[in-house]
Amino acid sequence: RNPFVMIDSGYLFHRRNVEWWCAQPIQSHVRGLFSVPRAAEVFNDYFFGANRPNCMVKLPNAYKIDMSESYSHLLSRVPVAVGLMVESLRVLTYDGVAMVHSVESCLQASLKPAPDGKPPCASVLLDDIMQA
Repeated sequence: RNPFVMIDSGYLFHRRNVEWWCAQPIQSHVRGLFSVPRAAEVFNDYFFGANRPNCMVKLPNAYKIDMSESYSHLLSRVPVAVGLMVESLRVLTYDGVAMVHSVESCLQASLKPAPDGKPPCASVLLDDIMQA
C-alpha cells in the first residue's frame, strides 16, 4: 500500500474507534503492538519536551497527548493536521519501513515488463475494501 494513503485512511479508520485497541488507554497498550505509546512519546517529546527544537512551532498544551486517553479519543479531539501527524508517527514506528520498501519494490518491478503483461503489483485503499 501507498504509505501516505495508509496514514490518511488509518487516521479516519482509527478515529472511528473500529478496532478494540483504539478504545483502550494509550498507556495500557503493549509496547510494539500498534506502537501507539511510542508514537505518543515521540510526539510529546518533540513538541512539548525540554529539548524541543527551537525551529518547531509551539503547539497549544491542549494538543499534548494524555497517556490515559484512548487513541480514538485523541484523534477525535485534536485538529486533523495533528491527528495525521500522530498517525504518521504510529505508522512509522510500527510498519512504515516495510511499507516504504514495498512501494519501492513495486515501482522497481513495474519498470520491467512482465511476461504475461499483467502489472506486478497494485496499490489498494483500505477504505475501498471496507466499503465493499
